Amino acid sequence: MKTVAIIQARMGSTRLPNKMMLHFHGYPVCEWVYRRVQLAKSIDQVVFALPDTKANDVLASYLESIKAAVFRGSESDLVERFYLSAKYFSADQIVRVCGDNPLICASEIDKLVFFFASEPCSYAYNHIPKDNSYPDGLGAEICSMQLLVDIYNKAKTCAQREHLFNT
Repeated sequence: MKTVAIIQARMGSTRLPNKMMLHFHGYPVCEWVYRRVQLAKSIDQVVFALPDTKANDVLASYLESIKAAVFRGSESDLVERFYLSAKYFSADQIVRVCGDNPLICASEIDKLVFFFASEPCSYAYNHIPKDNSYPDGLGAEICSMQLLVDIYNKAKTCAQREHLFNT
């Protein structure tokens, strides 16, 4: 089983423009996320899924300069961007990581992947502080490739395709 962490990132934040490239203790936020996700022992590959717009060229260029894998796709159709990214990198299961969580915890990603492997489910999460004492942003979400294919095929409206999971 190939486990691919797909980091969802973009430059177009309205609340904090260019947040992926803002420096946080010496490095851009995107690099913090990349470095921390790479520490997860259960992840086979780390990929950034970016919109294919000109505004995101600077982010793609920076990520490529630090040797991060980058997939570019639709800005408005996040479901398609994730599906095509997962398919391109031959994922069997996908760990979704938000690009604006610079304090994401590799050991929490590992716990999530191990839980997913041991339970009969097609989706699991530990990124929302619900029935746990986690602060928001330490964890992630995981799903099977089959669930992602189902979402890709069944989501029809723009509203359904702009978010991968509604947890």
